[in-house]
Amino acid sequence: ETETVTLEEADANSDGAYSEEELTALTKAQLLTLAETLNVEGVTSSNTKAQIIAAILAAQESALNPGADQSQEG
Repeated sequence: ETETVTLEEADANSDGAYSEEELTALTKAQLLTLAETLNVEGVTSSNTKAQIIAAILAAQESALNPGADQSQEG
């Protein structure tokens, strides 16, 4: 049986970022709500669950490491 995890539970044991495992445990509806809360752009209900998870992870990465996705020059 699948254990249902709430957004609050998933966030409680993290440093403000969700792990891929935590996101996978959420429903698509929860992921869409989370993406909206985190201001993840380009995510809609037509996206697959995997796409939504990838977008949330990418958004978290850039939020936690500003400039990390910028190409290094020099």
